[in-house]
Amino acid sequence: LKPLVAPLAPGLPPPAGEPPITPPASALTTLTSRPIFGYWIRGDEIFYLADDGEVFKIASNGDETNVVSQPINNLVSLESSFDDKKALVAFGSVRNPIFSILNLEDSSWQPLPQGVTSAAWDPKGNRLAHLKDTGGVSALAILNLDNQKTAEVMRLSEQGLGLEWVRPDEVYLTERPSAQAKSSVWAVNIKNKTLRPVVREEPGLMINWGFGGEMGLKFTNAARESQLSLITKNNQILRPAPFRGVLPSKCLIEEPLVYCAVPQTIPAGTLLPRILEKSAFTDR
Repeated sequence: LKPLVAPLAPGLPPPAGEPPITPPASALTTLTSRPIFGYWIRGDEIFYLADDGEVFKIASNGDETNVVSQPINNLVSLESSFDDKKALVAFGSVRNPIFSILNLEDSSWQPLPQGVTSAAWDPKGNRLAHLKDTGGVSALAILNLDNQKTAEVMRLSEQGLGLEWVRPDEVYLTERPSAQAKSSVWAVNIKNKTLRPVVREEPGLMINWGFGGEMGLKFTNAARESQLSLITKNNQILRPAPFRGVLPSKCLIEEPLVYCAVPQTIPAGTLLPRILEKSAFTDR
């Protein structure tokens, strides 16, 4: 993969016809020899979840400390909280994972209720949104970790939905992306308990939200032609990306720039996004 910086934010010069902006070369330093499932940064410290489920901390001087020694098998996902003091870990079955919250302050675990199918952190507070299967109906609720109280927002007849807490008052409901089926994104206002469409019926739909939820990078795959675009919160296209074959998860949004890892080549017949997510290609 070749790193590339693309100025996609409004007001910046359009990238068409311009050479890629290449970050300055820098020496890479190995911080650990352990296989890592995921990591997050808090201040000048790096926390990482090893493949075996143990949690380690790397200090600014390079010293490594074991924070949680209890192993966890079959890790599925990892997401840190807004203040990076907690982490949401999913493990077990990919289709029916178990969710638990790691508190770095006391190295304790707090499991979420049985039946939770997806969860997401509040981007600005100590709360967690989650969907729970209640006998064929998905219940959306908010868990306040300060007082440990849960408030139900609404119930939905659809199951298998994902969650993203993008804006302070809105939780996004997402469908599993597929190159051969259309999917949508809906926003739930947790104060007014209303539902609005964000994106409707687009193939291969994947979005990486940034800029406080005001903008995001949207991937679609219409007629087997993939396209990455910068969009508003209402799905208005601001600017297409100057490259193809890049999933939003391979991009980092740092206003006013977007950094993407762009494949130099993609084998013919590659069907995005599902095939690329499960494949690894090497440029020589």
